[in-house]
Amino acid sequence: MRLPASLRRTRLLPSSALLALLGGCYGNIIEFSDSDSDSDSTTGSDVGTTVSETSSETADTETGECGNGAIEAGEQCDTGDLGGATCESEGLGTGGLTCTADCMFDAGQCSPCGNGMIDGDEDCDGADLGDSSTCADLGLGTAREPLGCTSMCTYDFGECSGCGDGMVTDPEACEPASDNLPAPDLDGQTCMSLGFDEGMLECTEGCAFDTANCSTCGDAVQQNSEACDGADFGGLACSNFDSPSAEPFDEGSLSCTGSCTIDTANCSLCTDGTVSGAEVCEPGVLEGETCISQGFDAGPLGCAADCSAFDTNACTDCGDALIEGTEQCEGNSLDGETCISQGFAGGTLGCANTCMFDTSMCTNVTCGDAVLNGGDQCDCGNQGVNCTAGQLGNQTCITQGFDGGTLACNSPINCTFNTMGCTECGDGLVGMGESCDGMNLNGKTCANLGMGFLGGTLSCTNACAFNTSLCTN
Repeated sequence: MRLPASLRRTRLLPSSALLALLGGCYGNIIEFSDSDSDSDSTTGSDVGTTVSETSSETADTETGECGNGAIEAGEQCDTGDLGGATCESEGLGTGGLTCTADCMFDAGQCSPCGNGMIDGDEDCDGADLGDSSTCADLGLGTAREPLGCTSMCTYDFGECSGCGDGMVTDPEACEPASDNLPAPDLDGQTCMSLGFDEGMLECTEGCAFDTANCSTCGDAVQQNSEACDGADFGGLACSNFDSPSAEPFDEGSLSCTGSCTIDTANCSLCTDGTVSGAEVCEPGVLEGETCISQGFDAGPLGCAADCSAFDTNACTDCGDALIEGTEQCEGNSLDGETCISQGFAGGTLGCANTCMFDTSMCTNVTCGDAVLNGGDQCDCGNQGVNCTAGQLGNQTCITQGFDGGTLACNSPINCTFNTMGCTECGDGLVGMGESCDGMNLNGKTCANLGMGFLGGTLSCTNACAFNTSLCTN
């Protein structure tokens, strides 16, 4: 028996011929298999091409994230998303176009069958029947009976009187069922014997194998029990599947596993609470990112309405000359505010390096009268110290964010708090009420501490008090 051309060993065309055939798609180099001319292939063409980039410079300019299911800059495809491209649209014949791990087209499963020219071991291609044109040329009928060509580039003997006689005669592959033949004669062949994984082999009316119901996972054509194969999903898309919120996905592309099952990892639905596919974030799900990690100084990070990017509109960058977010000012820009608008009688309003107002040079006509009134934060009279709780508005160093110390007032210069006497354990400075701070022991040792120790190691607790547990007598 003579197998159909698409199922026989295929002879590769010379590279020059293939380049002419494939047309130099995308201006890229087409890489061919290094196999010799006798390379085996039982289920498709041996064209075995991968579309690659022309130079390393091109690769260096890629900015897309290959593998997220969305075609981005520098990518021809991404997992199951081919952008509508097929073997046919790219001038690569028939079969299944796939995508490589680096997001370039892989034409390894494409076949030149269908281009109208006989290539390799094809019997025919469209109207090109080669050296034979009638059934008589192949001993299956008369010269008045024309040969045809199947979509698999094998001869169609449907018009030959020899086809349908119930006997498989070379070059027929099989005989279809007829009045004289209750079941097709497949000459002992099956889908599996022809190299497929599974399926039911049939015989066409033209005495050629019909492998439409045969399938092989990995040939880039979805068939039979396969949910998908390569980039062929049988017409399904992300919108045919539900997101974690039980609503259909509305963005992204499907991908196919090595066992020909569908993977929706690159599908997404913005606002479903799960960052997936090409999404960068979801409302309230920022994947650990903050304004600071995005290069700003402070502020609340958000997510764009379409989940494609972070929303940094509320992020602030003190020092960029723009008053943003919670900033009150920037450098000399006070946003139209003055000491008076801040409740003082006069003076010069400034901007601190934290982009908050500095009112230290603002004045109040009542400041220094030892009575808390007007825009005073405090008023301890002319001395500014030894303040009563009432003069400080019942505020302390602790209410101002410090660990301890004595709060004072800048009166009578201006009636704002003076925190110079406040202490903050952990800043490395020994302040009022602290014995030590971190590694700063204020010059003390076990021996000079005055507690009767002769030596040992003095240290400081987290409460800025001496730790003598390692001192020795």
